[in-house]
Amino acid sequence: MAAWQPALLGVLAQCATLAPADDDIPGRELHFLPALPPQPIHYHQKHLTLSTDSLISGWADHQQCHYRLDPVAALEVVFKKEHVRKLAIRRAEHIGRAWIEDSSVQLQDVGADAVLCIASESRVVRHDAPSGRYTLNSGPYMRRYLDGYFPMQLTLVVDYPATLQLDDIQPPELRLHTIDLPGHLQIDAVFEGQLVINLGFTPKKVEKTQQKR
Repeated sequence: MAAWQPALLGVLAQCATLAPADDDIPGRELHFLPALPPQPIHYHQKHLTLSTDSLISGWADHQQCHYRLDPVAALEVVFKKEHVRKLAIRRAEHIGRAWIEDSSVQLQDVGADAVLCIASESRVVRHDAPSGRYTLNSGPYMRRYLDGYFPMQLTLVVDYPATLQLDDIQPPELRLHTIDLPGHLQIDAVFEGQLVINLGFTPKKVEKTQQKR
């Protein structure tokens, strides 16, 4: 069985599971690859949009696409029921059948170079009132067969209110793969194993200006 477990925000995890082969493949810990392998691999693209309301409710707009899916007879993308709503399929190519079932997306007859795009609202933000800190936890991301992991490419884009500033990225290796602009960040990574991304945000400090009279 192959699986990814992308969660909008880790503690609010979502997981996607494939069920193809029965091969027994040894497990592997997380490690980042310096470049894409020569053969095409699964590409997971995710876009989270945090509004000012998201900072209060924890819910954010969530768009994700899976490219170069493995050809399998059946695949499911399963979300934690309490952390997803308004789940919808936006695109399905080279897939015999795709449908929503409870808090999951079910696929049958997944062909080569299949594409699946999903939209939802996901509960992804936690707020620590005493410190004023916001945490976004996304993952775990993985491409797994039984107990083994295979290379996966990930792009995570997060748009967030300009009143916040990014002050922490975990794991720290991702800092070398992150573009951070005011209100926008993008992380690109190629890895094997289970990847959980934690992003920390704090309110921007407003500098007071004094006018001399």
